[in-house]
Amino acid sequence: MMAEPIGVLVADDEPRQRRGLAALIRSLRPGYRVYEAKNGKEALKLVRESAPEIVFTDIQMPLASGLEFLEAVGRLQQAQPKVVLVSVYSEFSYAQQALRLGAKDYLLKPVRPEQLSDVLEKLEKQLRREQARSAGGRRTHPAGWPEPAGGAAGLSGPEPDAGARDAAASVQQREAEPESLASRLYGEHLLYKWMTAGDLTGCERAEWERRFRMAGRGCVLVLETAEPACAASDSAGGKPAHPAEWRGMLRQTALRALAAHADAAAAAPEHEPRRLYIAAAWKDGCRSDDAIGKLREAVQRLARLYGRTVGAGIGRETPQLEREAHASCRSALEALDRLFYAPPGTWLAADAAGDAERREERAPLDAVRDADALEQAAAACDEPRATEVLMASLERIAAPGTPPMRSKLAAVQLLLGCLKRTESALDEADSRELSERIERQIMACPSWAEVKAAAELLLRDLIGRLKVSRQSRSELIMRKCREYIDAHLHESLGLESVAQRFYYNPSYFSILFKQHAGMPFSEYLVQTRMRKARELLLQTNFRVADIARRVGYRDTKYFNKVFRKMFLCSPDEFRRMFALRKEAGDG
Repeated sequence: MMAEPIGVLVADDEPRQRRGLAALIRSLRPGYRVYEAKNGKEALKLVRESAPEIVFTDIQMPLASGLEFLEAVGRLQQAQPKVVLVSVYSEFSYAQQALRLGAKDYLLKPVRPEQLSDVLEKLEKQLRREQARSAGGRRTHPAGWPEPAGGAAGLSGPEPDAGARDAAASVQQREAEPESLASRLYGEHLLYKWMTAGDLTGCERAEWERRFRMAGRGCVLVLETAEPACAASDSAGGKPAHPAEWRGMLRQTALRALAAHADAAAAAPEHEPRRLYIAAAWKDGCRSDDAIGKLREAVQRLARLYGRTVGAGIGRETPQLEREAHASCRSALEALDRLFYAPPGTWLAADAAGDAERREERAPLDAVRDADALEQAAAACDEPRATEVLMASLERIAAPGTPPMRSKLAAVQLLLGCLKRTESALDEADSRELSERIERQIMACPSWAEVKAAAELLLRDLIGRLKVSRQSRSELIMRKCREYIDAHLHESLGLESVAQRFYYNPSYFSILFKQHAGMPFSEYLVQTRMRKARELLLQTNFRVADIARRVGYRDTKYFNKVFRKMFLCSPDEFRRMFALRKEAGDG
C-alpha cells in the first residue's frame, strides 16, 4: 500500500459524468482523495495546489480541452500526475495525440467498473515502482512523495534539469511496460480504417507500415457473432461470460489459428460489438482454403464452449493485400449481408453464391395482394390464416440479393398495415406501443429467421389484443343493447331495428347477441316482455289490455296466448291466483 492516500482528480464539464466517475472511483477505492474540476483551467489549478497522482480528464472541456490540459501538465516544474483521457469519441486520432503528449491510457464513455479497476491497478503499480526508486529522499511536492536520495548536495556535478529527468524516466517506463490501451486502440483504428475505407493519410500509412507487415496474397474475413441461445458460464462460479471476455477470446483464437498460415491482424471496433475484422496475408505455399478451414474449426470449438454462434463473410482473395484490402473487405461485407438469409453459423465466401442467388423483385400488385390478404385475416381475428399469409409473404420478400434493410422494412410495413387496418378497435396506448415494438424489434433482428419469428409473435400479439378489445367493446355494446330493450319494451322492437340502432349488420348482430345473451334475439325479447308483464300484473291494478300495450303487444289476444304459453295460465288467472295467496299469507 502507498504511504499516503492517493489523490485522483476527475475533470469533466458535464456534472453527471463527472460525479458518476468520481463516485465510481470512491466505491472502488474508498481511501483515495478524490477531487473534481469542471474545466481544464480549474483542473490545472488543482494539479498545482493538491498534486493528485492520477487525473481522469474529458477531451472536450471549456477554457482548456483535455489535450491542452495534458500539454500544460507536461510543462509543470513538479512531479506530474498519470493522466488518463476519457471521451465519447470513437475517432482514435485523439488517442494518438494523447500518446504523444504522455497520456497513460484512453477510456471511452461510459466507463465500466471493470475497465476503471484495471486502469487504477496498473497506475498503482507504476506509482509503487516510482516510490520504491525514490525511497528515503526528501519531499518535492505537496502530495508527500520522497525525492531521490542525496538531493542536490549529494551530486558530483550540476543537477540535471528536472523536466528532462522526468521525461527520460517516462520514456524508459513506457518502453518497459506492455502496450497501453490507447496505443492498442489506435492500432486497431488504423487497421479498421485500412480495411474498410482504404484512405489512410501519409502519417497514418507510415504508422500502419510500422505496426503491420502484411503484403502479397491475402484476403479480409469478417466474423459475426449471433446472440447466445443461453448465457455461457465460466468454469468456476457458473456466472455468464462477459461480452468483453468473449470478444477477447475470439480474437485470440482466430489469430492463433491463423498464425502458422498467415501474417494476420484483427480489429474489433467498439461501434460494431458483434463483428471481428481479420486481415490475413497468406504465407508462401499456404492454401487459403485449408487455413480458413482450420480457422473455422477453432472458432466453432470456442463458440460451442461459450454458447454462441459465429458466421463469417470471406472476402475475395487479392494478390496485393496491402493495396486492395478495402475491396476484399467490401466483398466480405457483401457476403455477410447474404448470411442474413442463411442458417446461423454459415461461413460464406464472396464468390460462392454470386448473382445466381438474386431473384426478381415481386411485382407491386403481388405485394399489394399479400398485404390485403394479411390485413383481412388479421381484422377477422383469424390467427391461423393470418399466420399462414404472413409466412408466405415473408418468403416472397426474402431474397439473398435483397439488402437486409429493405427486407426488414418490408416486414415492418406488412405488420403496420395490419395495425392500421385494426387500430380503430384498439386502445390508443396499445396501438402506439405495438407500433413502436414492431419497428424496434424487427429492425434489431440480426437474421431473417429471427425476423420471421419476431413478426409471427408480433402478429399473434396484435390479434390477441384485438380479440380482447373487441370482446370488451362488444360486451359494453351488448349491455347497452339490453338496457335499450328494457327501456323500449312498449315499442315495436325487431332484430333489424336494434342492430341498426347500434350500427351493426343484422346477421353479425344476431350471432353476437346470441353469444352474449345465450339465446336468440327473438327469444330474449319475448322473455323480457313476459317478465315485465308478470311484474305489472302483481304490482299494479292496470288492466290486462294496458299491460299488453306497455310491453309491446297491440293485440291483447296474442299477448294472452304468449303469456299462457310461458306461465301455463292466462294473465287474469295469474293475477287472481297470486292475489289469493297474498291474502292468505297476510291473514
